[in-house]
Amino acid sequence: MIFGTHQQIFLIKLVIRGMLILLMLYAGLSKLLIEQSFATQLAQSPLIPGPIVPWLAYVLPLGEILVAVMLVTEKFKQFGLHLSFLLMLFFTCYLFTLTILYHNLPCSCGGILGKMNYTTHIIFNIFYTLIALAGILLENIKPIESSL
Repeated sequence: MIFGTHQQIFLIKLVIRGMLILLMLYAGLSKLLIEQSFATQLAQSPLIPGPIVPWLAYVLPLGEILVAVMLVTEKFKQFGLHLSFLLMLFFTCYLFTLTILYHNLPCSCGGILGKMNYTTHIIFNIFYTLIALAGILLENIKPIESSL
């Protein structure tokens, strides 16, 4: 597939990676900063088995930060894009399931993300899932040689 010039594709990929890096860093760090509150909210989820909550309260935010680091590095950016896509897809499915099966559950996301209502949060997650998918697809696009 042929699309755009080298500079255009490079810029689009850079913006996509930047958006995902900021999201993953923000989400991971905000969860770590409120770790006890985050763990308490995770424990209230009917979809998460109680025994894994303490483990998940650390692994999930550290994983989000690790994905952000992968997206910064040339060697691991492709893997980071795939992990971003999978994380966002999982988070979206998790929130969607919560809204269908249960009501009035607190959101365990940190910072401003946790203040969104579920509908807005699902739309936000779908947007970032598609952004990650676009990043993956753009890695396979061959740019048009510019004659300028």
